[in-house]
Amino acid sequence: MNTHDDIDRELRQAIRSYGSGVQPAERLGAIRARTQGASPAGARTGWGGGPWLLAGGAGVLAAAVIAAAVVLAPSPKVTGGEPPVAAPSERAMSVYYVTGGTTPDHLARERVTAEDTGDPGLDAVRAMLATRPADPDYVNGYDLTTESGPITGVNAVTETDGVITVDFTQSIWDPYPTVDCVCPDSATVIQQAVWTAQEALGSQSPVAFTVDGRPARGIWLEPTPRPVQADPAALAPILIDSPADGATVSSAQPVRVSGTSDTFEANVAWEVQQGDEVVEQGSTMGGSYGKRRPFRFSVQLAPGDYTIRAYELSAEDGSVRAEDTKDVTVE
Repeated sequence: MNTHDDIDRELRQAIRSYGSGVQPAERLGAIRARTQGASPAGARTGWGGGPWLLAGGAGVLAAAVIAAAVVLAPSPKVTGGEPPVAAPSERAMSVYYVTGGTTPDHLARERVTAEDTGDPGLDAVRAMLATRPADPDYVNGYDLTTESGPITGVNAVTETDGVITVDFTQSIWDPYPTVDCVCPDSATVIQQAVWTAQEALGSQSPVAFTVDGRPARGIWLEPTPRPVQADPAALAPILIDSPADGATVSSAQPVRVSGTSDTFEANVAWEVQQGDEVVEQGSTMGGSYGKRRPFRFSVQLAPGDYTIRAYELSAEDGSVRAEDTKDVTVE
């Protein structure tokens, strides 16, 4: 196959070969004869000679040059196939989980990063069904995994006429024969969906549950004949919101701890453990008597791994009534 330089060299050789065969002739007589209306002998003898020979040769040469230009011109880039699909956008959203190992079960909130479709209610409930909590002390009451996959999905989360409706894809009235999961209290699992949907929509409207548009019988053998309102008592008495479990923070400044609480006389005790050793401790104030309020404290820590613990002690016997912990790394 010839390269661009090969074609250029062959074209130049052809031009030189043709030019060397052209013999110049005296043209003055022919010009005068043409102006006088007479054609010189042999002037139109065809391709073999005379003035048409040069003109014809020039035409052939021009055609060859044009053809070469067409051959050598770069072909336009053609792209085939479907256009690339943009990756879905994501955002942080709040999801509620169940605090494991407590009696009775309570709810805790975590911030998770999940797909953002522009439908905040649907996105949050979908994330609730599909994610597991970062804190190992929490469990997901909807983490009902069977051999065929998740036991339910969500079609839509809407709010109409003062009622939020969570429409599941399948019934979860009695999942026990097929599920493999930690099984928290049914009422708390219902509250998990209620709090997640309400916070996503920024609403306090009660939540109704349906399955493919029809009223759901209930969740985990707990009937839901009417819309369910959020129960403040479902939240754990003490919740650390920040830092998140597993977070890495800087030793250049104090570690800032914040959360919400509802405890007896608003007292929140706290301590920082490194292994089995308590390296810092103190107390702060939050909410009380059914009114949830924020609490916060700061502690300066050297680089290392720590467990931050916030808890409430019983005024009667000193036992731990409620607590929340977060493992952090200080660098």
